[in-house]
Amino acid sequence: MGKNKKPENNKIFDNFIQPTEADAIMAAGAKMGYQPSEVLDKGHGDWKRSMHRTSSSTHCHASQPCWKVMEPLLTRAFPIVGMGERHAEVQLLEYAEGQYYKSHSDFLGGSENFMAGPRALTLLMYLDDPPEGGETAFPEIGLTVQAKRGRAILWPSALDQNPRVKDTRTKHQALPVLRGGKHAVNIWYYQRDFWEASSKGCMG
Repeated sequence: MGKNKKPENNKIFDNFIQPTEADAIMAAGAKMGYQPSEVLDKGHGDWKRSMHRTSSSTHCHASQPCWKVMEPLLTRAFPIVGMGERHAEVQLLEYAEGQYYKSHSDFLGGSENFMAGPRALTLLMYLDDPPEGGETAFPEIGLTVQAKRGRAILWPSALDQNPRVKDTRTKHQALPVLRGGKHAVNIWYYQRDFWEASSKGCMG
């Protein structure tokens, strides 16, 4: 069986982040502290730890010092994503040796009914160079992207022609880090104002 055609807005940008910016984001993450990452329990609608995802993570909000580092990147991303910072949820990631995130979609089940709507796009940025492993793989389109410091990947989570429907072509996985560690940033762009929805507790 052949692979699906890659979405037009699935793109790779090298040198999207400068080394000084990457270092500042990693320092901010270390200062805030990482916690075991969680996944959405589709059956109960809550977040829980799972062996499906073994990384650690922390969120960066506009009210926190880390936002001073992230804001220029969100401004830089605007021409390629077409959405401003109020649509953005930012998560800093840390993978130790052996850690991974198995196959998943960033489109959250039930998010069609969220005040902010579903996640439309993901922008993933790598902050360092794992010595071995840690690639991001998209099996449905036959694409595997090496984790490279400064590199960013953009992909859609929802269909352009029907934004309430998941784009199954971009189901992906963070392959195990085989040696060393990996740091990255997820920016999930929602279809409507994420900040307002989050402040009102209307995110599921």
